[in-house]
Amino acid sequence: MFLWVDFSSLLPELSWEGEEAITQVLYDDAGIVLTPGAAQHAYSPGQYRLCFAWNDIEVLKMAMDRLGVVVDNIRERGWVDLEVEERDDVTTSGVRRRGSSYAGE
Repeated sequence: MFLWVDFSSLLPELSWEGEEAITQVLYDDAGIVLTPGAAQHAYSPGQYRLCFAWNDIEVLKMAMDRLGVVVDNIRERGWVDLEVEERDDVTTSGVRRRGSSYAGE
């Protein structure tokens, strides 16, 4: 039903506040909801519960594609200039800016 993933290397700082920051980026910019470790009494920040129950394979693939874009952006640009590009169509695997939408998905 779920698995644990470790995003601690992606946090802007290794703290619960850093975990909150990436949680917000995942939600706002990629439309992904993951359960942060703090809500699950994890021992250290950056641990997430990824629930895959009740989703079909297409939804899971789309979520993983969006997650991959966020991870790549953080790894390439860091947190200083973390800007994501707005998606211009539903076939592009991109991350949306706040306020834009994934129309058609």
